[in-house]
Amino acid sequence: MICMAFLFLAFLLHPTTEGSPLPARVRCSCIGSGVDFVPPARIEKIEIFPSSAVCSQLEIIVTLKDTTQRCMNPKSRFTQNIINKAKKERSSH
Repeated sequence: MICMAFLFLAFLLHPTTEGSPLPARVRCSCIGSGVDFVPPARIEKIEIFPSSAVCSQLEIIVTLKDTTQRCMNPKSRFTQNIINKAKKERSSH
C-alpha cells in the first residue's frame, strides 16, 4: 500500500511537458563571425535564423553540395546579397 501511495504521489508531482514546445536550437549554432564568401555554385541550401531568446545574433547557415555547413558573416557584402535575394524569392511566392 505504501508503494502505491508513493507511486501515486510521484506521478502527481512529475512535471508535465505535454504541449510545451521544445526549441529546435538551444544555443547559437555559429561560433565566431563566419566566412565572408562561399562560391554560389557550391551552395545547396540557405537557412536564415533571426536573433531570438535562444541566440541573440543573426545566423546565416549555408549547406554546401557536399553536405558540409558553413556559417556566413552577416555583415559581409556577399551575405547581405544572399539575404536580399532570399527576401525577394520569399515575397514572390
